[in-house]
Amino acid sequence: MTSPDGVRADRGGHPVRLFRDLPFRTVGGGCDTVDMKLRSGAHLVGLAALAMATVGCATTVSGLALPAPGASPAPKPTPAKATTCVFVPDGRPSPSEADEDRVGRGPQSVAEDRPYTALVATSAGEITVELDVEHAPCAARNFAFLIDNRFYNNTPCHRVTKYAQLKVLQCGDPTGTGTGGPGYTIPDELPKDLKKAGNATNPDDVVYPRGTVAMAATDEPNSAGSQFFVVYGDSVLPPDYTVFGETDAEGLAVVDKVAGGELTPELGPEDGKPTPAVTIQKITYSG
Repeated sequence: MTSPDGVRADRGGHPVRLFRDLPFRTVGGGCDTVDMKLRSGAHLVGLAALAMATVGCATTVSGLALPAPGASPAPKPTPAKATTCVFVPDGRPSPSEADEDRVGRGPQSVAEDRPYTALVATSAGEITVELDVEHAPCAARNFAFLIDNRFYNNTPCHRVTKYAQLKVLQCGDPTGTGTGGPGYTIPDELPKDLKKAGNATNPDDVVYPRGTVAMAATDEPNSAGSQFFVVYGDSVLPPDYTVFGETDAEGLAVVDKVAGGELTPELGPEDGKPTPAVTIQKITYSG
């Protein structure tokens, strides 16, 4: 059985075939690209992709007040944590119940980061996600922004995988095709502390543990948008997917129930749409 390469979200209009031994092409960031893990040769990158490759998160600090004349310098205050995130429009429509004009620009404000707990209400049950604002503040803020704008309301979880080393439920694409997104991309905040998988063929592979919630992406850097996946069994992947939260035992019970059902094969015999279909009815958050 062939094992999938990863959790991809191709928003260029072509479903991605995720197999290491199958050369494929995908469209991302507005240009035709080749998966560098599978094919050698020139890597054509458009201006949007170049911009995405250079953006990231930077911590901003507040200014320090000067002491009054003759006074002893006051101790430096600890600056509030506020992260600047660069969201890059990709020129694609945002096909959901959300306000497209607003969503397509991405979050515009720089707010102080704070913990969030999201409640994902699906047709299969509720999944609670604790968002990791410490390690993935841009992804967490993006998730909250899309929730505020009703982006995820009545959208499908379009993919479930049942391979021995890839067990995920993938959601967040209003089109249900694996090609949809919010009309912009977010910066990578890649994990640094995941355990190595010990894969001799692909030594960089790591283990995304059961309960992890992470952003799906294309093969391009900084290409995630709205699609995310919940890991219901330890999964071996390249460290290319931002981990922005985790779910608890109750949430995993819901995902286990979906994974234990049937699927309609699309990308492989153990990779396709959950059957019966699973729909995100609404997501809310507190914090």
